[in-house]
Amino acid sequence: MFQPALLLHIKQQTVGKNLISQKINTMKRLLLTILVIMTISLAFAQQTIRGTITDMQGEPLIGASIKAVGYTQGTITDLNGNYILKSNATEVEVSYLGYKTRKIKVTNGRADARMEESSDILDEVVVIGYGSVKKGNVTSAIAQLKGEDIAERPVTNIASALQGELAGVEVQSTSGAPGSTVTIKVRGATSINEDSSSDPLYVVDGVPMDEDFDLSQINPHDIASIEVLKDASSSAIYGSRGANGVILISSKKGGTKDGKTDIRFSANFAFSTPERYMPVMSADEWITMRSAIINNSYVNKFANRGALANDSYAIRIALGANGTSVVSDPRWTMSGYGGLNVIDWQKAMFQNGFTQNYNLSVSQGNKKNNYRASVTYIDQDGIVINTGFQRLNLRLNGLTTIFDKIELGVDIAPQMMITTGGNVDGKDNAAQGALTAVPITENATGLYTNTEPYERYLWAGSASSPYALMKGRTYRDENIRINSNAFIRYNINNDFKAEILGSWIFNNRDLHIFTPSNVTNKWNSAGEGYYTTGRYTTSRSHKYLLQATTTYKHTFAQKHDFNIVAGWSMESTQNGYTYEQQNSNYPNNIIQGWETSGITVTQNNFKYTTDDHMVSYFARAEYGYDNRYLINVSIRRDGSSRFGTDRKWGTFPAFSAAWRISDEHFWDPSWLWNQAKLRVSYGSNGSNSIPLNAADGMLVSSYYSTDGSITTGYIPASTSNPNLGWQKTNSWNFGLDLSFLHNRLSLAADYYIKNIKDMLYQINLPTVIGYSKGWSNIGNIRTQGVELEFRSVNITGPFEWTTKLSAGYSTNKVTNLGQNNQIFCGYDNQTQIVEVNHPVGEYYMYIADGIYQTKEDLARYPKESTSEVGTVRYRDINGDGIITEADRTYVGKPQPDWTFGMTNSFHWKNWDASFLITSQLGGKIWSALGRAVEYQAGGVDHNLLQRMGDMWISEENPGNGIIPRADGGSYEHYSTRWLYSTDFIKLKNITIGYRWRMPKKYYLKVIRFTASIENLIMFDGYKNGFSPETNNNGSNQLRVYDYGAYPLSRTFSIGVNLQF
Repeated sequence: MFQPALLLHIKQQTVGKNLISQKINTMKRLLLTILVIMTISLAFAQQTIRGTITDMQGEPLIGASIKAVGYTQGTITDLNGNYILKSNATEVEVSYLGYKTRKIKVTNGRADARMEESSDILDEVVVIGYGSVKKGNVTSAIAQLKGEDIAERPVTNIASALQGELAGVEVQSTSGAPGSTVTIKVRGATSINEDSSSDPLYVVDGVPMDEDFDLSQINPHDIASIEVLKDASSSAIYGSRGANGVILISSKKGGTKDGKTDIRFSANFAFSTPERYMPVMSADEWITMRSAIINNSYVNKFANRGALANDSYAIRIALGANGTSVVSDPRWTMSGYGGLNVIDWQKAMFQNGFTQNYNLSVSQGNKKNNYRASVTYIDQDGIVINTGFQRLNLRLNGLTTIFDKIELGVDIAPQMMITTGGNVDGKDNAAQGALTAVPITENATGLYTNTEPYERYLWAGSASSPYALMKGRTYRDENIRINSNAFIRYNINNDFKAEILGSWIFNNRDLHIFTPSNVTNKWNSAGEGYYTTGRYTTSRSHKYLLQATTTYKHTFAQKHDFNIVAGWSMESTQNGYTYEQQNSNYPNNIIQGWETSGITVTQNNFKYTTDDHMVSYFARAEYGYDNRYLINVSIRRDGSSRFGTDRKWGTFPAFSAAWRISDEHFWDPSWLWNQAKLRVSYGSNGSNSIPLNAADGMLVSSYYSTDGSITTGYIPASTSNPNLGWQKTNSWNFGLDLSFLHNRLSLAADYYIKNIKDMLYQINLPTVIGYSKGWSNIGNIRTQGVELEFRSVNITGPFEWTTKLSAGYSTNKVTNLGQNNQIFCGYDNQTQIVEVNHPVGEYYMYIADGIYQTKEDLARYPKESTSEVGTVRYRDINGDGIITEADRTYVGKPQPDWTFGMTNSFHWKNWDASFLITSQLGGKIWSALGRAVEYQAGGVDHNLLQRMGDMWISEENPGNGIIPRADGGSYEHYSTRWLYSTDFIKLKNITIGYRWRMPKKYYLKVIRFTASIENLIMFDGYKNGFSPETNNNGSNQLRVYDYGAYPLSRTFSIGVNLQF
């Protein structure tokens, strides 16, 4: 038993423990309450972090992810790129798809960021034929240019923005005429068929364009991206027209899914001047040259009468001298040339041009519907007087979704273009007239010499004023074009969809030329209007396309990626016709309209073309395993109405594969090597670039003698060829993609080989068989080259600097010509040649080797029977002692070996700047214009190139031993005297921009100001021509020469872009 005292002690201890426990519990509750209060207080005490997230151009990034570093809070940006975040974080992390993730310190409650595009561009989408693919999964040679890069440069022609940007894509500005096209060649595309163009196939929003399409017809602000399919594995899906490469153009679509309306307006104003002037003689130089020749002729003719070179005008007349060949104008030696006008015809003909360019676009979208509408107007004055260009572009596209699975889309793009002035390029036109017009006229005539009512200057030739001709002639070329398409797409499930697309392309052209006789040298040869001429040409065509495709795309087991496309298409060009009428003998020089009964019809042609049809079946399968092993296989089968009955169908297979080594487990993702991918591809393309009915026997009108009278009938002109088939191009491509230093450096390298076989060519036939010509498949060409694209992110941070370098090397060789040994081509078929083991269209001519300066030279060197002292001496290639056709030789090729482009871009705060340098090496150009101006025996009653001041005049005055006499001698051959290198390096463009983001309270969101200079400076060796890029025949490689193409311009522009 316990004693009471012990029990009391135990009870007291128990009570004490309970009291302590209660106190502890009370303290716990108190501490917990304090912690809760403190937590709540801290929560309420969190700071508000605000910021704006934009890209490098200041455009807001919608939906960018914002996370508080070290905390759990996060948010996303709104439509204006703004965000608000409640957090005590001192740093936030910003991420956005396609951009580098950044951590930004919070300063004074703000954390703004300008996001840089990720150097890891593997997840960017690249458009390919009938679909798209991630850039990292590309297995073929595809180059891309984004729409925002195009819009940064204020150009009216998209093609100009491509120059120097893409390796293997050669862009040449062959003419500076307002609204002129730009020549584009992909991987040195070539052919021996003059009816075949080397232009690539253009596909706009999935619709193959017609042969009249060029990039100048599209508004640059409407472009979302441009992809160039360079190798056969990527372009073979387009079969018969992909041999010259394919350019895919994707237009901008409706806005985002938030229902907001996006309005953008831009205005650009440009001032243009001639890039250069040709070095022709000034008035002083022409008088000096002309006087020396006149004096020499005078002394030779009147030597027996004691004539001296310094005899005055009066003495010469007294000696019986008469005529401009032996008597100089006495006013030449007077002060101020005795009142004669001194004219620089180039500066009179060329002017400062002004261009204005306006663009407005409106777009809107929600989850089920979107649309975009745009309008563009361009008004351009040419740098040649009375030349200009106007273009109005409209575009409307829309997409609506019904029943959550069916999408309906439509795209309509009408366009109107008006070109005025014309007739500047080519033989005897304005460019040549400005160079050859004598720089002196009578005082009263001014710029209107030898046009009504002024007679010509006596010491000048019979040519009329080029200025008066350009001012008085009417030239108006109107083109209306409508591109339209509509589609219905059924999204069966997440993997499978089907689409039907239809398109209509309409072209209408009306050309009107009216040349009144009073601006020609025949103004006083007959009554008014008698020598007035007019021309009217109209043409129209319709092209239709119906296309059906199905697409299946699925990933199995997270590693096996399949993408399968199959389709069918039918194309038809119908109702095409051309009508042309040329007239003379108008009632007067004012009335430009006519009735055939009141004029003389000199030419009346009407051509209605046969409908052109093509049916195609195509399919492509892509497979990727674990993003490491990638395979692409495609096939297309085309049937064309242009070919013979036995060979209308062509089959074009292709395959490509890639190995992404950097995704292998053994790859060490060190800081040096980040990504590596090997590519290989093979494919076959075709070409049907021949005239309609080329495979059919054709008849032409002729005359028959029947019973002593002449009867009109028809005779065979060409033979039919039922075996005429496709020209095919088989290509191999080997590629390597690398990136280094955390993807700050990247390199893409490609080597390709193209074999073109069964080339389409119109051969001459023996006359004994009754036909003159016939189409056949003959010959092969081999083209090979290397392409390099290098990109470097040099500096990052507040100041950013990136560099992009592209380089392309291409060469070709004819390997077979069938039964043809040689095909002569070029100017007058005497300057170029197509021959086995030589490049296509290689220059083939005489080599000018100086002149015969003395009679001793004439006796010493090989010569022709017509050679004289002072004429050109040609190199005796075969060493037989005489100059004949056998002494023509190979002297260079028109295609450059190398093309280069380098772009440097800079960003600092709201400022951006860039400059582009382009260059080419290894090509030649033959100047037909130079020959027209200064060939020997061409006379001196017109102006000459400045170098003719060193011409041979006499044995006592032999000049520099290179330039021949101009006042006599024999016919001068086409020779290297007018062959120049086309090597150049050009500062193509400089652009500076400033972007200003407006406060949120304004409806106007962003203003961007730009200033730009195009064609700033060029270093080249073509000193006697307007531009080394010139070619009067565009992409035709069998006739490459310069005959006074419209000069290029140096353009200064300012612009403003507004976003609402």
